[in-house]
Amino acid sequence: MNRLTGIETAIEYIENNLLTKLDYEVIASKAYYSSYHFQRMFSAFSGCTLGEYICARRMTLAGAELKGSDIKILDLAAKYGYENPESFTRAFTKFHGITPSQARRPDAKIKSFSRLSNYEAVKGGNFVDYRIVKRKEQAFLGYKRHFEGTPYGDERRSQEQDLFLSTRNKQWMLKGISSVCFNHFDPSTDYCVIDNVDDEGYDFYYAQPIDSDIELSSQIESQIPISKIVLPEAHYAVFKTKSERYPTESYMDICKHIFCEWLSSTNYQLQPTPELVIYHWYDDRKEDRYIEIYIPVKLEI
Repeated sequence: MNRLTGIETAIEYIENNLLTKLDYEVIASKAYYSSYHFQRMFSAFSGCTLGEYICARRMTLAGAELKGSDIKILDLAAKYGYENPESFTRAFTKFHGITPSQARRPDAKIKSFSRLSNYEAVKGGNFVDYRIVKRKEQAFLGYKRHFEGTPYGDERRSQEQDLFLSTRNKQWMLKGISSVCFNHFDPSTDYCVIDNVDDEGYDFYYAQPIDSDIELSSQIESQIPISKIVLPEAHYAVFKTKSERYPTESYMDICKHIFCEWLSSTNYQLQPTPELVIYHWYDDRKEDRYIEIYIPVKLEI
């Protein structure tokens, strides 16, 4: 069984077990991936987290059953794995926009979320250049914000833009701290770290490099709400956008390619450590701007 067939098998397993408690480790094993690897890849090609997909499919089936039968809401909640009707009603209302009671009305409209077809999502047949590098342990000083959705979904762009625009002064303060205290400064380079990816979203850091053995003083922490993030020594697959004035568009395309196609086409397994993104913004050579994406991986033979 190849890897893409494995992903389809995992989706089939989800669909056949929507009325039971689903274990992410078991789902991922159907595709021959670790749970972390499968969840990241799944969210990239589906546009939603694994938990969101399962909930949407359950609410689709629950809505159809509610409209087409006389089943009690209490029994429907239990059938779809909810411990009480209140939690079921919250999930139902969030998905359909109306309560289960309102959905019973003859003129009520409910929503449907179709089953994911892996063969539509993963196209294949594309070329991408990458290199594998081993990076030593690297510490960063970062300004953190928790983003909703998936790291490479549609929500990312607006949330990242808001972060960059609303923290201009703090970004320069961070660069100043890195330069004065730790002898690191490059005005044309920005660093971002992505960490703690799960069904609730992920942590996004605007960061600058520091020395690993440095501990933050209370004086620095009082000036700006910052955190120290340490990227462990690891192997990374490194991808680079083409050089252009605004490389963010091709950046998102490459990220989707990495998780939708590249990971399923190679023997590299995604590792549960932070990802690094380096933005090379040249003010004097704007057409030469580019972005590098560092994805932590391990070769699985």
